[in-house]
Amino acid sequence: MNTIALNKGGESLPAGCLFALGCFDGLHPGHRALLCGAKKRADEKGVPLAVWSPQGAKKTSLLLPLADKLKQLSFLGADFYVEEPFEEIRDLSPEDFFSHYLLEQYKASALACGENFTFGRGASGNAALLESLCRKAGIDLYVQKTFEYRGKAVSSAAVRQALAEGNIADATGILGRPYSIHGKTLPGRQIGRKLGFPTLNLPLPGDCPLGNGVYAVQVQLRGRSLPGVANVGIHPTFENAASPLCEAHLLDFSFQGELYGEEILVEFLKMLRKERAFDSPEALRAQVEEDKKRAREFFGRERAVL
Repeated sequence: MNTIALNKGGESLPAGCLFALGCFDGLHPGHRALLCGAKKRADEKGVPLAVWSPQGAKKTSLLLPLADKLKQLSFLGADFYVEEPFEEIRDLSPEDFFSHYLLEQYKASALACGENFTFGRGASGNAALLESLCRKAGIDLYVQKTFEYRGKAVSSAAVRQALAEGNIADATGILGRPYSIHGKTLPGRQIGRKLGFPTLNLPLPGDCPLGNGVYAVQVQLRGRSLPGVANVGIHPTFENAASPLCEAHLLDFSFQGELYGEEILVEFLKMLRKERAFDSPEALRAQVEEDKKRAREFFGRERAVL
């Protein structure tokens, strides 16, 4: 898949692409259904599939880092990915955006969007208006119906809300997979090691949607999937950390030496409790033992279901 450089518009795009429009943050099941449908129609037309997203439209952190998003878009069949700086299009009317960008600049042969898609100044354009504009221009539009989870619309905003509230089961159900973060482990302040539970430390993405707390997690490390318990936050029992961290302790697994600089992925499966300050290191140690017990019980139930 070719990624079109920001601020370069459609200069590198072939004319006639089918454009799938949207932020596609998190690539939840609704996004995937839209993209699969768009790919099918692009193949039927014999044209490339381009995914278009407004860069900077969301002021919250991304549920899926751009590099991971690009990998998944490629897997779903996208040929091109274009990010348009939101500042350049935010004040355009829906009609001007459609004519100047989609028709004149990108020379789109067809479009695809979700039924809740909005565009143009003040989000004043919607799928119904886009359908009317496409009909007048003589190009096809594919509109994906909104998916639901437990009677509510599947959306990136719903995922963030569930994560912030600690409702990890709903976040997983809406997203279609566990929410995860990944990166290279960093040296910490050795607090967990001194208390008898060494941790793998990961920086959190900016404006991470997770609420501060303790979670049952699955850690992917060196090709192995290992159960663990992780604290997300600033460990307020001691001097607050400069920035929030994810500190994952592996259950029933010990490692020799240091694991700094290791690439790991942490999947969040259940919130066990909210983060809080304790009166002493001993009180914290006792609580961590209780957290580990609850995490083991959770993993035991999960295995029983399987």
